[in-house]
Amino acid sequence: MSGMVKTELANVNKCDSARMKTLIEGPFSNSRQCTREEIEHIKTWLKYHQNDMIQHVLDAKCNPFNVKAYHLLIDMLTDSGTHRTWQKQAEFLRMWEMLFKDCETFAYAGSPARELLNETISRIFGEQFYFHLTVQGRAAEFLLLNGLQANGLMPKGSVVLTNHGFDTTCGHIKAVGCKVIACSPVTTPQRVASMPDSVFFGNLSISELRKQLDSNEGNVSAVLLTLTDNGGGGQPVSMANIKAVTKEAHDRGIPLWIDGCRIAENAAYIKAYEPGYSDRSLQDIIAETMSECEFSTTSFKKIYSHSGGGIFLNKDSPLLQAKMGAVRKSVMELTTVVYGMGFETGYCGRTGRDMVEIVSGLLYAMDPENVANRIGQVREVSDTLAGHGFPHVAGGNALYTASEQVLSNVPLEYAPAEYLQAIMLAATGVRGCALGNRLYGEWRQNGHGWELVRPSEMDSLRAAVMRLGNSTPMLILGLEPMAIAHEQGYLKPLTQGLEVIDYETSGFNHFKAIYEVRDVVEFKKAVGLVNEIFNESARNL
Repeated sequence: MSGMVKTELANVNKCDSARMKTLIEGPFSNSRQCTREEIEHIKTWLKYHQNDMIQHVLDAKCNPFNVKAYHLLIDMLTDSGTHRTWQKQAEFLRMWEMLFKDCETFAYAGSPARELLNETISRIFGEQFYFHLTVQGRAAEFLLLNGLQANGLMPKGSVVLTNHGFDTTCGHIKAVGCKVIACSPVTTPQRVASMPDSVFFGNLSISELRKQLDSNEGNVSAVLLTLTDNGGGGQPVSMANIKAVTKEAHDRGIPLWIDGCRIAENAAYIKAYEPGYSDRSLQDIIAETMSECEFSTTSFKKIYSHSGGGIFLNKDSPLLQAKMGAVRKSVMELTTVVYGMGFETGYCGRTGRDMVEIVSGLLYAMDPENVANRIGQVREVSDTLAGHGFPHVAGGNALYTASEQVLSNVPLEYAPAEYLQAIMLAATGVRGCALGNRLYGEWRQNGHGWELVRPSEMDSLRAAVMRLGNSTPMLILGLEPMAIAHEQGYLKPLTQGLEVIDYETSGFNHFKAIYEVRDVVEFKKAVGLVNEIFNESARNL
């Protein structure tokens, strides 16, 4: 098996930074047409779903998580586990199934699939890690945080400093009684425009990090780097910044935690744009990145696979050595009791097929052209929206709209990002996810509801781009009508927004939030205007 992984890694495409930049900066594709399959899907949606979308959104209480997936034209809610399998991944799995006929069964002691996965993890992320497979990334965060807290490494009341923890990550940190403080601004369209030669907008501010370390001296339990900075605009973090953050943390005896859910995209940016990494493989860059941290969590569903997540504990770290055994024991016991998957070489809640799928996804993610093409597709859609003056930011995995600029007359308390999402979903059947003030703003409950005490720098609406999911023309068809409506001034007169009926402050607001449209007449009029733009584009297919 070792030869299999080594050979696959050796066969990935080789390209230098010039080639990477060409792929990232586009154009991603020369095709200006949707695929035949997409055109049929558009016709079906227009015939059977378009006229009912307003009611679907209202019935869902304007929470996109409550809308049925089969009502959608394009699902851009998340890029987690939504992408399609690459042809070579399918071929890899078929080869494995020929070698091991029990691939579909759950993996108990001595599973060859688990051996293959463990070896792949070592070769890509580094040999110095104890690796624990989990059912998904959220489980990895929950298990790690509880293991750290049980052994005094993250006591209640302590602080985690970060560029931007994602909402569920922040929710898990809050659930163990700790506080999250962001040390970097959200990446806004204005920030990008003011720094045209910059790339690494996800960098954690060193000056702010020092300030927070000083003001919270003795009470910081970890520094968290999210790669890429998904909540802050999907922006990459440079290797220089990773090392600088590590030094600041380690000089004070504080561990570094890496959220590596999109570490392949982050490595692609480093290879393409950071001096000294042009000829380095993504595998080498990822290993160097991971060597800086004490522990890491990841979701393989976001690293080109569909299955599972993982916890990485750095056995070479002097900060963990004294309590490594205890932390590992806590993680193992909790996984066994709660998830029934606590054995490293045996049963772990995943079938052999699941684990091979993870391996195939990791191998796919080591191909720089695959990763750069994905970033390039996001960039190409972004260029089209920018041509209409649409205020947004292109990240490595998604597009982030500054909803408070599009709906500039809707008060922030009336949820511009969620309102814009409701309009887009009802008009074009495209589902995104708001990541703005509900996540990064500071709210206080009063006798009349929720008061926004400190707004975020941007009330962001994210449209995540799944890998291999849609053609660029299809994505443009779904998103461009909102940009044209903004350009033509159709959205600026809107003033009402949404009434927040139920707001969940624990970090899991996406799943539980309930809203009501404050003015249904205004809402339906806006939907109708965007809908007309969409229908005209659809007729020209």
